[in-house]
Amino acid sequence: MEILLGMLYAISAIFLVLCIRPITTFVHEMGHAIPALLFTDGEVTIYVGSYGDINQSTLIDYGRLKIYFRLNLFHWDLGLCSHHAYISLTQHLIIVLGGPFLSLIFATLLFLQMIGGTYSDGAIAIMSLFIISSTWDFAINMIPRSEPLVLHDQSLAYNDGAQIKRLLSMGSSAADYAQTFNTFKQTGQPIDYERLLKIIEQKNYPPIMVDETSHLLVAKAKYQDALDLFQEYHNRKNLKTHQYLLLGQIYQGLGNAHEAIKAYEQYWFYHHNDPNTLNKKAALLMDIGQYEVAAEDIRISLSMQPEGNVSALLNRVRYYLNQHALEEAKQDLEQIEKLVPENANLFYYWGRYHEEKWNYQAAIHYLEKAKAAGSEQHALDYKIEELQQMLER
Repeated sequence: MEILLGMLYAISAIFLVLCIRPITTFVHEMGHAIPALLFTDGEVTIYVGSYGDINQSTLIDYGRLKIYFRLNLFHWDLGLCSHHAYISLTQHLIIVLGGPFLSLIFATLLFLQMIGGTYSDGAIAIMSLFIISSTWDFAINMIPRSEPLVLHDQSLAYNDGAQIKRLLSMGSSAADYAQTFNTFKQTGQPIDYERLLKIIEQKNYPPIMVDETSHLLVAKAKYQDALDLFQEYHNRKNLKTHQYLLLGQIYQGLGNAHEAIKAYEQYWFYHHNDPNTLNKKAALLMDIGQYEVAAEDIRISLSMQPEGNVSALLNRVRYYLNQHALEEAKQDLEQIEKLVPENANLFYYWGRYHEEKWNYQAAIHYLEKAKAAGSEQHALDYKIEELQQMLER
């Protein structure tokens, strides 16, 4: 009986931790969000349970503040706060410091409440778990980490300690760097790379700033500019693992599949827990005709993330269509439709599916929907025209 009681206590404690973590994660992210709302005029978004993934997330909308909660049982500690570019170095520091310090304040207030009142053993145990969890959030975020977090969109983010260290190290050059970086972010005007590199190298700054700018260039589809900046700074230097991911994204944007695959493989060698990288590599492998190799990456990706893995499912549809396995492709398309019913690639592959079924009218309908939804599939206009000609015969 004592053994069963002990097991029950242990299970209850684990359950309490899983319930407490999302709350303390939310408190931490609110510490970033509150000053961000004060210092910026755009939207501020909090993610709890993911690093920016809105799929299978519940949205709570408070005007400029958007909060996405995702039921992610064993990853409730994942959290992110995104906001518009900061106005000044001081304000940026306050936004970054707000997260860990609100965690510390929350833990301190709970501790003072606990020692100053009279509570049952159960209540003390729960309050203690909240205090430990919040203190952990403070400590783990204030210790600088050189290795960044890979967000859902494959961009990089550094923990609070690394960001604070970077901002303080920039000193008087902070405004100059911020002006160069944010001018492009807000207006799209070309970056003065020579000026940026001089700012970075003045005090031997870490490559975080180069990686930030390169990621921004990738987001703006300025792939050659990103490669030029990346190679100029990182040339003849050993790359860190996350920089292989960035390099893969750059080469993929340039259409250099072989170099992109090599870079993604280098990243995957060190990070076997990232299905998104496998999804990108699988798509590139199919681009160069290596469908069977891609199929293994797709299988591994889906085994790692069986729920909501839209990119892997789309890759598998592409593989099935290549193998003329139409029934399997249809099943995956129906599953994707439940997850992201307005996805441009979903429309595209429904079009290719109907093309394989010789249902050209339906194929044209879906391909036109894909085009309207912003599909970037190669030669989409040509394919629509080709099907229209076949329909008229």
